[in-house]
Amino acid sequence: MTPKAEIGFYVRHIWSNFKLQWPGVVFKEAFWKAARSTSKTEFDTEMKGIAFLSETAYDYLAAIPACHWSRHAFDSASKCNIMLNNNCESFNAVLKEVRDKPIISLMEWIRRYVMKRHYEKRVGARAHGKLHMPFVENYLKWADNETMYCTLTPSDNYEFEVDYKGKSFAVNLTTKKCSCKMWELSGLPCPHVLMCIRDLREDEGKYISHFYTTATYLKAFQLPIAIMPGKEDWE
Repeated sequence: MTPKAEIGFYVRHIWSNFKLQWPGVVFKEAFWKAARSTSKTEFDTEMKGIAFLSETAYDYLAAIPACHWSRHAFDSASKCNIMLNNNCESFNAVLKEVRDKPIISLMEWIRRYVMKRHYEKRVGARAHGKLHMPFVENYLKWADNETMYCTLTPSDNYEFEVDYKGKSFAVNLTTKKCSCKMWELSGLPCPHVLMCIRDLREDEGKYISHFYTTATYLKAFQLPIAIMPGKEDWE
């Protein structure tokens, strides 16, 4: 881990500890609304709601740095708004069938598994052949459906106010910022931004982070795992 690496907690673990003292649907909804908040204003509002329910619950959460568990405080440079650790959970599930193996056999199984997975990822991404990965296409379908709830008021060529489900957001396409902050966090245009892009009849690809391109995806798997002979030929 590099000294400047961003550190986040697995929010489900925080919730598991939180609900031991404050169980129930009301506390659950309040907790996850605060965790999913993408702006400081939204986060403060949700935290006030928790304080109204229980001062001790508020104090418990306030003692945990917001950058470790609430989206609004995540570093926008990484273009990631993930609060859960599903990647590790998935890998742990894969290891179930081999956990009882001796350590060398286990490590060899993992090496072969990663070798095969990297190969399949490279082949699949190259066959995809499009600028962005399929995840982006699926996301844009969702965001496009949400634009039906948006109405915009233009201020300048690339500046808008967008009303969305009872709230108003400021969008600046030049600086690539929306006051909901989801665009900054994820690198994907939120419905408010997508509405503005559609109004200008521009290509949404210009406003998607390069992290989501097929070329960038391939870089993560570009180095093949080195092949090895059998144990009998090890030094």
